[in-house]
Amino acid sequence: QQACFFPHSMVMDQNAILKSEANFKPKRYLDKTGAEYKETGYGLSKSQVEYMQTISDWLTKGAKTDREKMLKIHNWVAANIYYDDFAHKYGRAKTNPYYLAKSIADGYATKSVCNGYSSLVLILARCAKIPCRQGKGHAIYLPQQSWESEGKVLSEVDHFWNEAYVDGRWMTIDATRDTSSKYTEDGEWLKYDFIRYNYFDPSDESLAATHLTIGYKDPIIPTEPTTTTEKAVEKKS
Repeated sequence: QQACFFPHSMVMDQNAILKSEANFKPKRYLDKTGAEYKETGYGLSKSQVEYMQTISDWLTKGAKTDREKMLKIHNWVAANIYYDDFAHKYGRAKTNPYYLAKSIADGYATKSVCNGYSSLVLILARCAKIPCRQGKGHAIYLPQQSWESEGKVLSEVDHFWNEAYVDGRWMTIDATRDTSSKYTEDGEWLKYDFIRYNYFDPSDESLAATHLTIGYKDPIIPTEPTTTTEKAVEKKS
């Protein structure tokens, strides 16, 4: 394969096309067990779902809108997970959302990579009755990289983030990019008490500066709505 070079406008166009695909209906993204992960052994058990429901209810208490709920979820995940530089380089990252949530709630320093951040956001959002999906694609860092100079094959998936269905549209949340704390390759925990909001509902133009969507993790669940919540979401959408 040869390297592909995309101008910013082409990244925007591809992101928009994938976001609007007809088969990505909100009703498909309410499964609390994380049906996307069952084939890899990461689907949650009934007791684990109940635990995640408790965490989600606690986090979103007092929020009056779905956007406020997603902000609370984004803030909790971004503030409490250290980005694992060691695992990013060598593998072995912990990404199961139940174990991440329990580790945080039990007061332990908790580290993961983008797959873990986005898996946790996904389950917490669904427990709050907000359809949420996990986007996957290629991401770059500014200013040291750009789409014009990027030499990596852009079809390679190297990053995961979320889209939540709020107010009749899919909004992007990338808690990984908005975290500030890190677990270094040398095993040092670096804690910084601030959260970025660059990737909480960024504009399509802003997102396309760093994120190229290649696809979504699609849950293996019935295509017809099976619950009152799913039917209500389908009706709204």
